[in-house]
Amino acid sequence: MNNFLIYRSSAGSGKTFTLVKEYLKLVLANPECYRNILAVTFTNKSAEEMKTRIVSSLAELSKGGAGKLHDLLKSEGVKADIKVNAEAVLKNILHNYSYFAVSTIDSFFHRVIRAFAKELKLQLGYNIELDQAEVLEKITDKLLDEAGLNEELTRFIEEYIFYSIDDEKGWNVDHKIRSLAQEIFKERYWIRKGDGEALADSREKLKSFIGKLFAIKNEFESYMRDTAEKAIVITEEHSLTMDDFPYKKSGYINYLLNKIRYGDFEPGSRAREAAGDIKKMCNKTSKPAVMAAAEAGLYLLLKDAVEYYDTRYIKYNTAAQLIKTVYVLGIFKDLLEKLKVYRDDNRLLLISDINTILLKVITGDSSPFVYEKIGNYYRYFLIDEFQDTSTFQWKNFLPLLENSLSENNGSLIVGDVKQSIYRWRNGNMKLLLEDVKNDLSNFSSMIKEENLASNFRSRKEIIEFNNSFFKRAAEIVAEGAPEFYRHLISRSYSEAEQTSGTGNSGGSVCIDFFKTDEDTGRTARELSAMDIVSKIKSLLSEGFKQSDIMILVRGLADASEAAHFLIDAGLKVVSSESLLLTNSPKVRLITNVFIYLNDSSNVIARTEILYNYMVYIKGKDADLNAIFTDHLKTSGSLFSSKMPEGFIEQDSGEIKSRLYGMGLYELAEELIRIFELGGNADAYLLRFLDVIKEYADEKTGGLNGFIEWWQEKSASASIIVPSEAEAVKVMTIHKAKGLQSPVVFMPYVNWDMDIKGTRDLIWVSSDEPPFNESSAFLVKASKELEQSYFAEDYNEEAALTNLDNLNLLYVAFTRAEERLYINIPAKGKKSNHTGKLVYETITSAPEFITLYDNANAQLIYGKPVKGESKAGGKHPEVLTIDEIVSNDIYNKLLMKKEYGGFVPELKNDLGQSKNRGIILHKALSILKAANENEINATAEKLVALGILKAEQLKSLVTELKKIIRSPEIKEWFSESAETFNERDIIQPGGEIYRPDKVVIRQNSASIIDFKTGGEVTEHNVQVKNYISLLQSMGYKDVKGYLFYVNELKAVEVN
Repeated sequence: MNNFLIYRSSAGSGKTFTLVKEYLKLVLANPECYRNILAVTFTNKSAEEMKTRIVSSLAELSKGGAGKLHDLLKSEGVKADIKVNAEAVLKNILHNYSYFAVSTIDSFFHRVIRAFAKELKLQLGYNIELDQAEVLEKITDKLLDEAGLNEELTRFIEEYIFYSIDDEKGWNVDHKIRSLAQEIFKERYWIRKGDGEALADSREKLKSFIGKLFAIKNEFESYMRDTAEKAIVITEEHSLTMDDFPYKKSGYINYLLNKIRYGDFEPGSRAREAAGDIKKMCNKTSKPAVMAAAEAGLYLLLKDAVEYYDTRYIKYNTAAQLIKTVYVLGIFKDLLEKLKVYRDDNRLLLISDINTILLKVITGDSSPFVYEKIGNYYRYFLIDEFQDTSTFQWKNFLPLLENSLSENNGSLIVGDVKQSIYRWRNGNMKLLLEDVKNDLSNFSSMIKEENLASNFRSRKEIIEFNNSFFKRAAEIVAEGAPEFYRHLISRSYSEAEQTSGTGNSGGSVCIDFFKTDEDTGRTARELSAMDIVSKIKSLLSEGFKQSDIMILVRGLADASEAAHFLIDAGLKVVSSESLLLTNSPKVRLITNVFIYLNDSSNVIARTEILYNYMVYIKGKDADLNAIFTDHLKTSGSLFSSKMPEGFIEQDSGEIKSRLYGMGLYELAEELIRIFELGGNADAYLLRFLDVIKEYADEKTGGLNGFIEWWQEKSASASIIVPSEAEAVKVMTIHKAKGLQSPVVFMPYVNWDMDIKGTRDLIWVSSDEPPFNESSAFLVKASKELEQSYFAEDYNEEAALTNLDNLNLLYVAFTRAEERLYINIPAKGKKSNHTGKLVYETITSAPEFITLYDNANAQLIYGKPVKGESKAGGKHPEVLTIDEIVSNDIYNKLLMKKEYGGFVPELKNDLGQSKNRGIILHKALSILKAANENEINATAEKLVALGILKAEQLKSLVTELKKIIRSPEIKEWFSESAETFNERDIIQPGGEIYRPDKVVIRQNSASIIDFKTGGEVTEHNVQVKNYISLLQSMGYKDVKGYLFYVNELKAVEVN
C-alpha cells in the first residue's frame, strides 16, 4: 500500500472486512510489518471486533483455509506465500501482543500523552478522568456555592435566569448551569474562540459590552415608541379612530399605533404599501380627515418607521438575542477557572483535554518532536468510522499521515457521511467530504477514492427502497436548506445508491401512518404500539424468534415506552437504555422512603410512598384525591393507618426510629421485608440493590449522599440484560449503529427535524461592530437569528441539524436485513418532523407514488418470503430467582472491625457479657437525650450495628436509665443543650480530635469521654487537650469529665 485510500462505505458494504483485508495485505507482504501499523476506530467494541477478525483470518489462512479471502488477496497483489506468512504473522502477534496496535482513537492519543508527559510538561502521576459528568457536577456545585457570596457572579446568574426564563416551561438552575458547563468539553467553542479574544476572559470588558447591547436595544425601541406616540397625537388631532382607516386593525394603522409600541416591529405588506405611496393610506370610503392626517405627518411617520426597521432592525435584533445569553460568558469564565483548579488539585486530565493538549503542541509545526518519534514507529495508518472524527482529532493525526506519505508509505480511511450521527460529540462530516483532500493537497497524486457500493446485509427489495427513498428525501431536505448548504446535503447522498452483494430477494418495507381514534380515544402513538405488537406476534407465528427483532427509537423516553408496551404484551425485552429502574413502583417506593427518612418535612416523598404502596404494591382501588391530600390531615391520615406495622409507630405515626441507624444496603433490604416487596423476584429491585451496593463500595455520604447521587444518575440506571438473550432488542438509533437484524420496527418516526430554539445553544460570531469584540458568543438557536448578524451561523446549524436527522433515518432504515416496518404517528401540522419527510418522499418519488394506499394510509414495498429465524447459536441458560430473600436485620450476623476488643459470644445476659463495656461506651456516645424514646432508639441502633444482640436490648435500656438518673450525668443528655456525639474537630495544622460527647450551652461547654477500662493518667491528659481545644474556639467556661462505664463512675478533670 503506497497510496492514501479513501473508502466511502455505505451501510452493509463490508467496511470491517475491507479494513481487515488491507491490514492483511500489509502484514502478509512483510510479517514484521505488524509493528508499524496503527489501526484506530471509535469504540472499544469495534476495536475488539477488528482484532478478532484479523487474528481469526490469519489463523484460517495459516491452515490453508479462507479460500475466498485467499483468492481475493492474491488478486489484489499479495505475491508472498500466504499460508507461510500468515503463520509467521500470527506467531509474531501472539508472542508480541503489545505491538498489535488496534485501538480506539482516544486510547492512542492517551498513550501519546503518557509517553511524552515530561516533554508536554504535565504533572507527574496524573490520571485520566472518563466521567466528565461527575466533574461537571462538582465544579457546578462549587460555582453555585459562591452564588450570594460573589456579588458579580450572582448578578450574572440572576440576569441569565431572568432573560432565559420566558423561553422555558420549567426552571432548574443546576441543570442549566451544567448544560452550559458541557460546552467546555466541546470543540466548537475552542474552534470559535481560536487565538482570538473572548469576552469571557475579562469581566470588565464584558460589562462594557453588555452596556453597548442595551444602548442599541433601548435606542431602537425608544425610536419606534416615540414614532407611535407621535402618530397617536396626529390621529387624535384629526378625531380619527382605528376604524376610520383602511382594513382597520388589519391595516397599516395598527402597525403604526400599536405594534411598534409593544415590540412587534416587522411591517406587513399593507404597511409597506402605504409607506411607499401616500395614496395607499386611503381608500374610496375613507373620511377626508384620513388624508389630512397623512399629509399632516402620519405618512412620514409610517415611512420613517418602515425605513428605520429596514436599516436598523438586524443590528437591534442581534443585540436583543445576545442579551438573552450574554451573561453566560460571565459564568463561563468562573466555570473554566474552577475546572482548572479542580484538574490541578486532583492531578487529572479529562478525556476531552487530550486532543486539545496535542493540538497546542503541533500548532505552527507540522512535524513536532512528539510525532517525529511516533512517525518512526508507525508507518501505516488505518482509520475507521472517519465520519465521526472530530476536527481536533484530524488535526492531531494529520502530521502522522503527512510523514507517512512523504516516506511513500500508505494509509487509508473508511467512512460514510450518511452515517454521521455524532456531531453532538464533535464528529465533523465535512472532513470526509472535503477537508481531507484539501489538507493533503500536496499528496493529491497519491490519493485514491473508492466507493464500496455493494450491500451484503439487506435483501434486494430493502436496498432498492433505500436507494429510491434517500435519493428523493435528500432532494427534499436540500430544497428546504439555504442555497449555500444545499450542495453539502446533495453531496452527502450523491453516492447513496447500492447494489445487492448477495442477490437475495424477498425483502419488504411497510410504512403505516396513524391518527388518534376519536371514537376510542386511543392516541396515534398507542395505535402504533398496538400495531407493532400485532405484527410481532404474526412474525413469531411465521417462524421468526424474538431475538430476530429490533425496535429502533430516537430517544430514551421512546425506548422506555416501547419496552413497556412489549412487556405488557407478554414479550421479552433486552435493552440497556429503556428498562429504567425509575419505572419500577418498588424502586420508587424505596427511594422515596430514603428521601423521607432524610427529610420528614418532604410531603412529595411522603405522598409518593403512599401512592406507590397503595396503588401498585397493594393493588387497591385507592382514592387518588385522598392520597394526594393526605399530608394535609392532622389526624386519621392514610399514611399512619395504611403503612405496614414495621415502618411506622401506630400510635404516633412516626417512622420507626431503628430505621434511622441502619446502613444504606441494610436499610433497603429491611424496607423490602417490611413492605413485602420480595415475594416475586423483581429484576428492577435486584438491580437497584446492586446499584446501592456499588454506591456504598465506591462512595461516602450515607443516605443524603446517595439521594443526591441518585437524582443525577437515575435517568440512566437500568436493568442489565445479556444481549444474547432470546428477547426483542429495544435501542436508540445511535446505539444500533454498526448492528443489524432480520426484522426492524420503528414505532415513532415523527421526531423533529429542526433545531430547537428554546433548548439548543450554538456558538456564533460576527465581523460587525460591536459584535466583533468577542471571537465567540453562545446564543439560543432561535429562528429569530435569521434576521441578525449571526444568520450565517444559524443557517449552517439549521441545515446540519436537518442533515443529522436525515442521517438518523438512513442509519435506522439500513439496519434491516429482511423486513423493515416504519410507523408514523400523526403530529402537529406545523411541525417539521421525520414523519412528514417520509410522507413527502413516498408521495413524490416515482417509485412509490403508485404503491401508496391513501385510503389505508399505507405503503408496502416488496414481497416478503416466509419467515426463517436467523438467530443462531444457543442462548444462555436462564436461571430463575423465585423471590428476594430479605430476613429481619436483627437475625443477621454482623461484624464490625471498628469496635476494638469486641468478642463474638453466645451469652445473652448483658451483665455477664465480655462486651458490656464496649456496648455501654458506644450507647452513651450516641445517646442524644435522656428520654425513653431516645434510649430505645439508641439500643435498637446498636442491634442494627451488630454489637448488641436483640436479647440484650431490654437489659441495655435498663442500664442506660440507671446511669442517667444521676442529676449531673442527666445534664449531659439535656434536650435544651446542643449535643455533638463523636464529631471530628480539625486543627489548623490538620490534626483531628474526636471527643465522645460535647454538650454546648451558649458560651459554656462540657466534654465527656467514656472509658471501658480503669483509671489511667493519660485519660486526664486527653480530656485536658480537649478542654484547651474548645477554649481556643471561644468557649470560656469549659468542663471536662471522664466516665468509666464498667464502674459507672464520673470523674471531673481539672
